[in-house]
Amino acid sequence: MRRPFIWFLISLAVGIAAAEYTDGIYTAAVVVAITAAAVFFAAKNRIFEPLFMPLIAVIGIMLCNAALTPADMTAEQMVGGDITIRGTVREWHTNDNGKTAITLDTEYISDGEVYSGEGLRVYLTVDNAEVSAGDIIEAEGRLYAFDAPTNPYQTDYRKYMLSRGFDYSAWSSDADVVGQNGGFIYKVEALREHINSFYDENMLEREAAVAKALTTGYRYDIDDEINDMFRYMGVSHVLAISGLHISAVSGMLFYVLTRILKLKKQRAVPIVSVFLVFYLAFTGFSPSAVRAVIMAVTAFTALMLRKNSDSFNTIAFSAFIMLCINPIYLWNVSFRLSYIGITAVVFALEITKDIKAKLTKTVIFSTIVWAAVTPMTMYYFGGVSLIEVVSNIIAVPYLSFAAGAAIPAGLLSFTGLGTIAAKIMYLILHLYNIAADMVSSSVFYVETAKPSVYAVTAIYIFMLCAVILRRNRTALRITSAGFAVFAVVLAGINITAAPEIVFFDAGQGDASLIYVPGEITAVIDGGPSGGAESAVIPYLKAKGTKADLLFITHTDSDHADGAIELIDAGYVRQIVLSDAEHSDKLDEILSAADEQNISIFYASEGDIFETENCRIECLYPDGVEADGENSTSLVLMAEVEGNKILFTGDIEAEDEEKLSEKNIKCDIIKIAHHGSKTSSTEEFLAVTGADTAVIEAAENNIYGFPHDEVLERLNYFGMNVYVTGEDGAVVVACTDEGYSLKTFG
Repeated sequence: MRRPFIWFLISLAVGIAAAEYTDGIYTAAVVVAITAAAVFFAAKNRIFEPLFMPLIAVIGIMLCNAALTPADMTAEQMVGGDITIRGTVREWHTNDNGKTAITLDTEYISDGEVYSGEGLRVYLTVDNAEVSAGDIIEAEGRLYAFDAPTNPYQTDYRKYMLSRGFDYSAWSSDADVVGQNGGFIYKVEALREHINSFYDENMLEREAAVAKALTTGYRYDIDDEINDMFRYMGVSHVLAISGLHISAVSGMLFYVLTRILKLKKQRAVPIVSVFLVFYLAFTGFSPSAVRAVIMAVTAFTALMLRKNSDSFNTIAFSAFIMLCINPIYLWNVSFRLSYIGITAVVFALEITKDIKAKLTKTVIFSTIVWAAVTPMTMYYFGGVSLIEVVSNIIAVPYLSFAAGAAIPAGLLSFTGLGTIAAKIMYLILHLYNIAADMVSSSVFYVETAKPSVYAVTAIYIFMLCAVILRRNRTALRITSAGFAVFAVVLAGINITAAPEIVFFDAGQGDASLIYVPGEITAVIDGGPSGGAESAVIPYLKAKGTKADLLFITHTDSDHADGAIELIDAGYVRQIVLSDAEHSDKLDEILSAADEQNISIFYASEGDIFETENCRIECLYPDGVEADGENSTSLVLMAEVEGNKILFTGDIEAEDEEKLSEKNIKCDIIKIAHHGSKTSSTEEFLAVTGADTAVIEAAENNIYGFPHDEVLERLNYFGMNVYVTGEDGAVVVACTDEGYSLKTFG
């Protein structure tokens, strides 16, 4: 069967990826390779579709470059500066910090002299605002570009926001409503707000949150408890508007039109298609919903034209259209999971079509889909549900029914029957929550290390080969053997991987880590508030580990707030504190540790923490009464595979003078107090003999760190200097032959 859009999709995706990851002659080489492959496949299969691949790949390159280029160069010049912004509220929600997050369609952005930015979409955070969809607002604040990841395993926030259609983010202390926009899309959003409020008024908080996610795609009220419940059961995908919901909506409407109103199928199809497009706008245009609507409308169009549609070609067609609209979808988690899931469903239907026993067929079908989606969920979420196969058989149909029932309940909110419909909907969801509470448990969920891109790719190649070669036992055995060898080699590489020292870019604060595979994970400070969540925790998740030791050098907030985040999130096994007087922040640390039942060790000079390939010695404090919080800092000398790394906390010059009398010779030094001129004296630096210096300080911080005097001293001693705010995270790989270093800036 000819499936042209599979060829088109492959070439478009390759072109988009080439635009992002290659440049110049390498991009040209990709196009040449695609051209050669296209000619080969066209000649071998005697089809002409592959001949379009080079052209489509070039289009993909152009689309990606355009998407990654600022939409308005004048507005780009205002990034980082104070601006006035005016536009229409598309949607809004209250974020975790209690601030109002607004999706704003801009009329203009101005720095006071130049007006620009019409037609952009800005993610505006306002400290205090009361707005509704369709409000025209004006605010004064600051404009920001989205940050690319600067830490290993960190979410690419820039691509995530670009894939959602945003051009910039902005902050303001308040916003003034100056008018109303009566456009169609804003009326749709107002309807969405009304139905969300209706659920809030007629249901308890937990059921209302799920009802909104199922019906309107509003997920901002889904808390950690609900997320965990759905994640443990393996049905988190139900909370995103996708094929499940589109099937329920279109099936229900199609039934009403053809069975109750007695319309012919060909007449019902346009009505259903138009309604689905409206429903897509109503639910916020999520990638999974866009994919489902494109596929549904394509299938309905084929039905209206009395033609059969091929499922794989339809899937490829929808993905092709989506990537043409926004090529950054290629990196969107929802996009990837959605297409892996729907492709697995089609393969499962093909494999199980000859099985007669319904229960056996259902179990095998669910198992195939679970197996196909699991590598991707492990890659993105670091875990797998052990009961997902059963949940997909029992819970998903029930929630599908709930989603179908929620829509008429929302529509009835405009009538006197609304309250009754809401109570019925509440009962449906409440019964589900009761059952889920009884079944869902972390016991049925296994946290895993994040597999590499190579491992995930190899798994999917093997799965595809297994499906294609399932009737050729000899070829299947050879493929299985090859995959087994690959898995063993990859496991060996992971087990014998070099230990790493990571100096995170966690903002204006300190956060570092020592990771020796199979032996120890030691975190030294967690950075300021938000630092651990953005930098340290993604690394721990990716490695499938926790902090065996969390050293909190001292209790200043730029070191301890992130450490408390680690404790609260359950990523710490033992805490090590400086054996000295501390600020009131110590009470927060002790309370968090007590709540998580984590033991605390108070360390001072001479204490040693040791494994086979790692030795961490405490050099300071020395028991003498400290003068100020900085002077209570733990100073640690870590030796990994013979490489010595000195962690200095925020010690001051007088503390360095005491340390200079000890053996502090090292290869790498974490510069004290973010490069403040009150530390890093010439005498101290000379004694360390370090050839690499790392300064943990945010770019353009208000303190002016690192100070010029410190940089001059470091340069005087010929050290290689890295500043996390400029260079990104610094990752040091240690071997018995020395160390190698890379940055993530």
